[in-house]
Amino acid sequence: MNPNNKTALVTGSTSGIGLGIAKALAQQGANLVMNGFGDVQAAMQEVAALGGRVEHHPADLTRPSDIADLMRFASDRFGGVDRAQAMGVDEQEATRLCLGEKEPSMQFTTTQDIGQLALFFCSPAAANVRGVTWAMDGGWTAQ
Repeated sequence: MNPNNKTALVTGSTSGIGLGIAKALAQQGANLVMNGFGDVQAAMQEVAALGGRVEHHPADLTRPSDIADLMRFASDRFGGVDRAQAMGVDEQEATRLCLGEKEPSMQFTTTQDIGQLALFFCSPAAANVRGVTWAMDGGWTAQ
C-alpha cells in the first residue's frame, strides 16, 4: 500500500527505530500521529521537514484509557488511522535513516563480536591487557 496521504500511527517515534520509521513514512507522503516520551518537539520538527502533516499524542500505552484517547486524537486530527500493516516502509531504509547518521559505515557490533572479544580476554594472548575500556558500540558512548 502506498502511504501517500495515508495516516500512520507510530509508537516510540520520538527516538530510535520508531523515529526512523516515522521519517521514512513522512518521506513517502504519509501523515503521522507520533507517540513517545523523548524530545517531542525536535522529533516532530525532524519528521515534519520531510513532508506530510505531523501530530503527537503522549499516550502511555500501558494504560487502556490512554490508548483510547490516542485513537480519538487520530480520528479527530486525521479521520482515523489507516489499518494497513505494511505502509510501504522498507525496514532497511528505516534502519539507515535511524542509525546511519551516527554510524555511516553501517557496521554494527554483533553478539558474535562480543563473544570473540570475551574469548580473547580469557586467552593467554590477553595476559598483558590491563586498564583498557573496549567500546563495542561503534563510538556511540563518546557521543
